[in-house]
Amino acid sequence: MQVVVSLFVIFLIKIRNATRGLERLNVSFTRNPECKLFSSIARYETAIFLQALLFIPLFLLSLITQAQSRYEKDFDEFRFYINDNYAYFKQQNIDWDKVKSIYRPKINNVANDRDFIRSLENVLHEFHNGHVSLNTNLQDSNRLIPSGQDMYVEYIDGNYIVTDLRKGFGPERCGIKIGMRVHHFNGKPVADQIQQFLPKFTTVHSPRMLQCALDMLFAGTHDVKRKITTIENKKTRDFFWTNSIRNPTGHCSTAECCNSDTAYIKINNSLGRNELIAQFDQALDSLIGTKNLVLDLTETPGGGTDSGCRRPKSASRSRPRDCITKTARTGKTSSQKSLQKTQPKHFKSETGSAG
Repeated sequence: MQVVVSLFVIFLIKIRNATRGLERLNVSFTRNPECKLFSSIARYETAIFLQALLFIPLFLLSLITQAQSRYEKDFDEFRFYINDNYAYFKQQNIDWDKVKSIYRPKINNVANDRDFIRSLENVLHEFHNGHVSLNTNLQDSNRLIPSGQDMYVEYIDGNYIVTDLRKGFGPERCGIKIGMRVHHFNGKPVADQIQQFLPKFTTVHSPRMLQCALDMLFAGTHDVKRKITTIENKKTRDFFWTNSIRNPTGHCSTAECCNSDTAYIKINNSLGRNELIAQFDQALDSLIGTKNLVLDLTETPGGGTDSGCRRPKSASRSRPRDCITKTARTGKTSSQKSLQKTQPKHFKSETGSAG
């Protein structure tokens, strides 16, 4: 701002000098139009006036530069950072230049932090990738996926079908069943609502884009209680549940003996918590007499840190022949043997199998 004021003062001084000079020249030429001295002065003052005119575009350019809002600057930093660090533009066929051309002009109208955060959230929809997120959110922001999901809905043969439920969480507890056909979400058709989450850089949306949009929609927002309306035999039924996405047990892990030879440990979405390390060691100590270990990672959609994952991984590596890791999406063990325990298909660990 100080630069703008300084340039503006210089501009006014030049204009004032040029104007006064021309006023003197007018009087001088009236008295003696053929005087060489006055002719030299005329050239000098004219030069000053031309400088002032040339100064105008520079001044206007400085105004434009200085007038750029902090949101515009932050947005530019945001897009430069993604441009330099995101690794999957080609694999996902993301037209990043098109994305920038869509959203950059809209930042000019952003006037507060709330609008700016929402603008960045909209940009991230273009990646159709739950692993890309901000470190902040609004009260009405969508939950992150997959950690914020508690049900999985797929588009099958023209219908939106519940294909998986997160065990012990809201949708399952309120009575929703796998195989139900969803008619409305929060009182509105599903197809109309997923449009807000679909990428804008293309009009041809892949199955992966559509599924990500569905995941975002059914994860819901932090502030609105969700309502699912199902339809069966032309009859509709409404289901409500609270928005809390919490570990039903409250423990980082649970352990039990399936039989005299086999132990079972389940990680309860806590790979990012340091408390898991001590609890996991305790569980191992209590099951030390068993020959086989089943390590269940089906309830770890939030992923975790290196320190949180290291202990379960080391346990599986120390018992390579008798440690079986349940994978979330396929429902099979790492050795391709089916497990008898019920498990979800889709709520997969972001860190992958520990085996």
